[in-house]
Amino acid sequence: MNKTLDTNYKYHIQGLRGISVLLVFLYHCKIELFSNGYLGVDIFFVISGFVITQAIYKDYLNDKFSIDYFFIKRIKRIVPNLFFIIIFTYAIYIIFGPPDLSLWPQTISSLFGVSNLWLLNNKKNYFDNIFDDPLGHTWSLGVEEQFYLVYPFLIFFFFKTRRKITYSITALIIIITITLASSLYLEKIKPEYVFYLSPLRFWEFAFGCLIFFISKKNKQNNYLAYFFLIIILIIIFSPPPPHKLY
Repeated sequence: MNKTLDTNYKYHIQGLRGISVLLVFLYHCKIELFSNGYLGVDIFFVISGFVITQAIYKDYLNDKFSIDYFFIKRIKRIVPNLFFIIIFTYAIYIIFGPPDLSLWPQTISSLFGVSNLWLLNNKKNYFDNIFDDPLGHTWSLGVEEQFYLVYPFLIFFFFKTRRKITYSITALIIIITITLASSLYLEKIKPEYVFYLSPLRFWEFAFGCLIFFISKKNKQNNYLAYFFLIIILIIIFSPPPPHKLY
């Protein structure tokens, strides 16, 4: 395996993650300037792919990587915070929420990481529902958790069989091609599937995974980083893009 890949903690990645969360928060505040702020979720998906691949690769280099170890780490990282937020939200909703509405189905689906499937099955449009459902935002966590159920097994296979990183890169390119093509094909006939179904979002995570594998321990180029940050902000603050791929 290639040990030249950089597995150190990256503050600029965490900074970009913070920007993506802030964009989504400001979008939820119904601020017109941040009407494209929901794209922060897409940025977050790419970051998640990068970070999870870096973590798996680092564990592998330290002879710690296993499927059990991976899922135990994920559970410890996600479940306590998720449980606290959902229970707290549910309690507040019972006290102050509309008496004729129940948040129980959303609560259960959020706890089990399938809220995206619940929203899809109940025909809840994210953009029509998000300002009324206090747990509507958990759809993205559901998509992320479902990606985690698939990706580690793929990486585990390549790492444990001593395959070269080129095999992982090839597999990720295939995943990106298939899932992105499927997403673009279904966008006009089943847009709700494209939004909520995790396999149709895998190209975003896989792109982040791919970025890690093709990255090197290069000297940080602040000018290049600022340039791409400006590009991201231009996209965020521009009128709605004519096409999703943009």
